[in-house]
Amino acid sequence: MDKETKRVTVLRYMLPPLTTLLIVSVALWLKHIFPFGTNTIDYYDMGQQIAAFYYHVYDALHGTKALFYDWYSALGTNMTMNTSGCSSISLFNLLLYFVPRDGILQALSIFTMIKMACMSLTMYHFLHKTIHADDIWEFCFSVCYGLCGFAMMYYITNQWLDVAVIFPLLICALVRLCREGRMTSYVVYLTICLAGSYYQSFMILILIVLSVGMYYLTIGKENKEERKAAVLRLAIGTLLAFGISAFILVPQLIQTFGSTRFENNNKEGNFYLGILKQVKGVYTTRWWSLLGLSLPFAVILRGVVTGIRRSKTWKEYRAGEYFRKDLFFIGMIILLCLELLFESVNLMWHFGSYVGYPIRNGFIMSLVVLTAACYYAKRQKTDGSTEDEKGLLYKLLLGSVSTAIIAGLVIYAYQSRTDWVLRSVFHLTALICGSSFLLYSGLLWSYHAAVRTGADRTRMFQHTAIVNLLLAELLIFAYIMLGKPAYTTGYSEQAEQSGSYIAESIEIKNELGIQESTVARIKNPDTELNANYPFVMRHASLSNWTHMIEPSFQRGAVDWGYSIQYMRVLDAGGTVFSDALIGVRNVISVNEQPEELYEETGRTTVGEGAASKEYILYRCKYILPFGITMSGYSNDKPEAGEVDLSKDRFAVQNEVYALMQPETGRPLMETVCTGDGAADAHQQIEVKGRQVLYFAGATSDSDEGNMVISVNGEQIAVPTIGSPGQVSYPAYFNNNLVCLGVFENERVCIDIEFAEVDEEKRIEQDECFSIGAMDLDLLEDLCSRYSACDTNAETSDTGLSLVVENAPADSVLLLPVKYDRGFHAKVNAVDTGISQGYGIFTVIPLQEGNNQVIMNFIPTGMKAGSMISLLTLLAANYLLIRKKKAGKLTGLETDHLLQKTVWVIFILTWATAILIIYVIPILYAPIGLLTK
Repeated sequence: MDKETKRVTVLRYMLPPLTTLLIVSVALWLKHIFPFGTNTIDYYDMGQQIAAFYYHVYDALHGTKALFYDWYSALGTNMTMNTSGCSSISLFNLLLYFVPRDGILQALSIFTMIKMACMSLTMYHFLHKTIHADDIWEFCFSVCYGLCGFAMMYYITNQWLDVAVIFPLLICALVRLCREGRMTSYVVYLTICLAGSYYQSFMILILIVLSVGMYYLTIGKENKEERKAAVLRLAIGTLLAFGISAFILVPQLIQTFGSTRFENNNKEGNFYLGILKQVKGVYTTRWWSLLGLSLPFAVILRGVVTGIRRSKTWKEYRAGEYFRKDLFFIGMIILLCLELLFESVNLMWHFGSYVGYPIRNGFIMSLVVLTAACYYAKRQKTDGSTEDEKGLLYKLLLGSVSTAIIAGLVIYAYQSRTDWVLRSVFHLTALICGSSFLLYSGLLWSYHAAVRTGADRTRMFQHTAIVNLLLAELLIFAYIMLGKPAYTTGYSEQAEQSGSYIAESIEIKNELGIQESTVARIKNPDTELNANYPFVMRHASLSNWTHMIEPSFQRGAVDWGYSIQYMRVLDAGGTVFSDALIGVRNVISVNEQPEELYEETGRTTVGEGAASKEYILYRCKYILPFGITMSGYSNDKPEAGEVDLSKDRFAVQNEVYALMQPETGRPLMETVCTGDGAADAHQQIEVKGRQVLYFAGATSDSDEGNMVISVNGEQIAVPTIGSPGQVSYPAYFNNNLVCLGVFENERVCIDIEFAEVDEEKRIEQDECFSIGAMDLDLLEDLCSRYSACDTNAETSDTGLSLVVENAPADSVLLLPVKYDRGFHAKVNAVDTGISQGYGIFTVIPLQEGNNQVIMNFIPTGMKAGSMISLLTLLAANYLLIRKKKAGKLTGLETDHLLQKTVWVIFILTWATAILIIYVIPILYAPIGLLTK
């Protein structure tokens, strides 16, 4: 290849990603988003979860914590799933070396731009190597992929873009495997995808099965021996990829199957019949997966018509190559787009459940449509057209002004209206897609008319107009979709969807001098800092939202009085005793806290103007060591979550207190009153001594807000995220124990006002409540007794060491660390079994006397997975060496019986997938509609 050819090739490869960068940059500049302004792109899951996960990855890359474990969140969290949930082992994360930690949130817009540009680059490589269409079409469809509907919608979970970048390379490798028998690149790219996101990769594997089966049943059905050999190579390559990625895949799957998310999915009826009954699409926005595909669909339509017109008769068309290729491409497009029409098909692609993110395989849909369009564009070139060698760059420069005018007019009209809602924006985008499809179709038909008449200038105008219209269309969609919505969505307006807590956490930490800690915990009882602030603040807490905590831990948190919401565990709730047990040393809140329980140590105001908040830092007056020694513990007890919240709301608190202080013979907490509705709305409680009162409903994870509680005539705040002063109980982020105050030798009047609850939302025991009183004198005596029992706990990346002195015989250590099967403990250098205790603790048996306790964490399944990966790599190297020497895979490629067996298994798999994913759900759909 000479220098000029190389230069042209580099230009062709760089033009799609640079164009994608330019379009995204203009959209961000118009919306004043970093790096072109101070706004950020965070909302929905990007603010709540993804940004916080990037802080975790940042710390791991900079050597301050482990990649697979986090001490800060949920009393210690297995982060193995973060590698798939946030692509934490992605090469893109190396960008974090060039970003200051405090600037991660702002940098996410740059990360998104780069990933979209790389999607265009890999798509261009795929099209250029496999289809070989004219430059203009390879350029257009590459940019369409980088700015496809999937990327536009799901940049808020931009870790999903990582696999979308690799996907075209994987499909290119798949084509190479089928055509040339070379599987190395297929194994490499599939391994990267599996390690990056097994969830997306399983969807890709469904596509591979469907597409390869469709191809050999249509286009390649005559090459019987070749297709059997290709399917055998495909099977071997896929197994090798699974084996090599097992080091991370196995622990991820183990954690997923044991998570609250998996349990919730099962609760949602993810059995096959339950899926079939879902016949109505939940989200209209699923159709946004088609954004940017108007031009491809117009090209496909024109290409199909061209193929039919070139055949003199229908019989000739059926017998020719066009029919079989049309059958393949149109068949694949229909299979991918059916999930837009049938909810049950969509659920099958998503393995039974999705929440908030329909069409998570939108990048697959886009690639299939764009690949088909590129093929049909190539087909149309044989009409006699000649490619203009001055080509693409000239046409782009010539049309830049018209692109700006078209996009500018639409964007100006969009900006001028302030009452947009989600549905109206959806209608706008649908109108743009429909209009552009008609314009593209008209330009394509007039182009071919110009080809027949030899009108070169007209042909040049059509191509230029198509490119200009496409760039304008994509810029409009980028402006509408990227960044925080300028329309009412119904979810982005909620306080939890904002990433403002990140900047607040950083400022609070810096202003109040909060030191990083993995052992001493902090609490944010009003939940103003959202659930994942511990990742940002680098300070241990109970609060967590990683999707992968265990159900037993979440239920245990409820037993202890802490609030949960969906798959979160929250700081709100609990008691001063439970806080002391889990190691809470400080409280940060915008609400004043009882001075009898907390000592103020500082204040700071964050934010500006009406959005400013004053946060108060408190030191807890009642504290216990990190790890409690107690005797009489028995493993023979109910599982977490089996406590009847309507009968004994404080049972766990009293049980643990009794084991710690058995000689008192008195409970730490007493249920002073219970009620069930308006008849019990007024209560008078005689407080003897010093007591802190707690109010508790009989439900959990509820937000009806049907009660307002007043104590001595003053309404009690039930703070929730975004509303620290609200008074309705239970609240969205605060639905468990609520502190009513500290009282001493007095009568306390408690009045409860009940609001009406919609009958459809009303549940049993909806108005049941109980009020408990904790004896502060008993708690003070307990804390004094344990004040000299400091365990001197220290943590490493994945380890914990502490010392327990003078432990009595048959005693255990109640450790405030979330139990995980990946932990292994040694006591005085002797391996010992550990177990989960009271839902949120780890219990370690102790020896009599002094104990040196050491715990280390290795994700469950990682050792076995690593062994599988190592053995697979050895097998792959052996096969590679034999192939180089003998030109075949140790005889497998010529083993006709094996080839036939694998082919039969593949065809049965393909037919089963078609039957289960498509045929049965579609046939059942009318029945489902009639039975609704």
